[in-house]
Amino acid sequence: MPKEIGRSFERLAAPESLREFARNIDLHATGKTGTRLPNKKRPGWIGFAAGAAAVSLLFVSAEVSPAFAGMIKQIPGVSVAASWLDSIRSRDGVENAAVHQYTPFEPVAQQVGDMKVTLADVYLTSDKLTYKAFIRTDGLKDHLAKNPDGSLGLDRTAHFYAVESLDFKQIEGSGSKEVIADQETGDPILVISDTIELNAEEVRAFLAGNPDTLHFKLFASHDASGREAQEYAMNVPFSSSQWMKDRIIPVHQRLEITGDPDIKELVLENIKITPLNTFAELRLDQSADYGLDLDLTGDAVRLTDDHGKTYPLKTYRTKYQPANENFQPGVIELAFNSSPFFDETVKSLTLHIGDIKVSDWTRSDSFTLSLNENMPKPIRFKDKEMAIAQARYADGFLKLHVRQPEKDRMSVRFRIPTFQPEGELRDKYYGEKADQRKDLLVPAEGTDAYDLSIMAPQQETYEIRMMRETDAVRIDRTLNIDLSP
Repeated sequence: MPKEIGRSFERLAAPESLREFARNIDLHATGKTGTRLPNKKRPGWIGFAAGAAAVSLLFVSAEVSPAFAGMIKQIPGVSVAASWLDSIRSRDGVENAAVHQYTPFEPVAQQVGDMKVTLADVYLTSDKLTYKAFIRTDGLKDHLAKNPDGSLGLDRTAHFYAVESLDFKQIEGSGSKEVIADQETGDPILVISDTIELNAEEVRAFLAGNPDTLHFKLFASHDASGREAQEYAMNVPFSSSQWMKDRIIPVHQRLEITGDPDIKELVLENIKITPLNTFAELRLDQSADYGLDLDLTGDAVRLTDDHGKTYPLKTYRTKYQPANENFQPGVIELAFNSSPFFDETVKSLTLHIGDIKVSDWTRSDSFTLSLNENMPKPIRFKDKEMAIAQARYADGFLKLHVRQPEKDRMSVRFRIPTFQPEGELRDKYYGEKADQRKDLLVPAEGTDAYDLSIMAPQQETYEIRMMRETDAVRIDRTLNIDLSP
């Protein structure tokens, strides 16, 4: 590696947006999957770090392929367990690229004081950048904490660390933070794994310049907020001659959906095969009006090739449209572990879609409810029947007892749109009383009665909005994708 590349640090300016992302990045590594963003304003990768905390200290014997084992030592400056590295790399696709000797980037290790930072597993595809930062410093030792699953983590006062790409404008990103132990010294190592979404045209323009370096900056601070972070440059050598272009296969296959009040058609737009992962783009027929989600904990989708190999679904994201700089709630990109990129004998893929989840994005119904009217009050919502059996006001909440016949099961959000708590009232309702709020009816098998608590001012009459939210729609269909040129 040329000594002049990546050997010195330079101080740089840091945007507050990155600091905010990095301050909250550990929230992505809680092991929760399929989490829906609360305000529908910032769709992004869902479930990227699912299970990350569970493998933080996975030092057990594991079978590692000889080709992959040979790359374990390619992370300078740290000594990590092969089983842990094998686990995380199998999830983010790095193992798939590595076993086929696809390494257009060279790992870089640098030292500042007692802090050693290594950038490794750096991969650029047509619209994504993936990388890992391994940080070893004495500052971690005083802030170690145990996660609920017993793995190591950092407390809320821990020092601030983050890494950002300087070559591209980040559209969205997801990542995880986890703490492992150096196998030789036992010292804690903070591992930051990031995948950021890029504008494909910007990537093409970058590659057209025949670059030999990718530029990053490191943020490090003794202040947990990160507002006083020191910022340093890190450069990673890049061999553009070894970079491989993604395979994008237009599909445009349509699945007709019957029996649903809203969704009539689901479309598989394309399949994208990269050296790391396989991606599939799905959209609803009315993508501007409805949101599309999946249940990552179930068997929502299954991707296999014509040799019988299965590519597990690891995450999905709401599709970003660079043309209008906006997200389309009814269009998602599914990301699968590994890919057939290097296997020319794979001629076709099969995508089985079990269930999807649909949410109202712009469309909703409403009804007027008076606490003095006779109950039960029948309600019809999207061709489904339900009834308000009881209604009362208590302790800052409108409390409803709702009966929804099992044959008409639907996940419904109840809201009072005119109620927007501010100041102390907002702090109360979204803080100390947050656990008492229950405005989403989630149907359960064998149940037809539900109790709801909707934040509201006390009044005799309410206008209540009903919106379908993450409601399951059964598809159970299979699509065949021809990969022939």
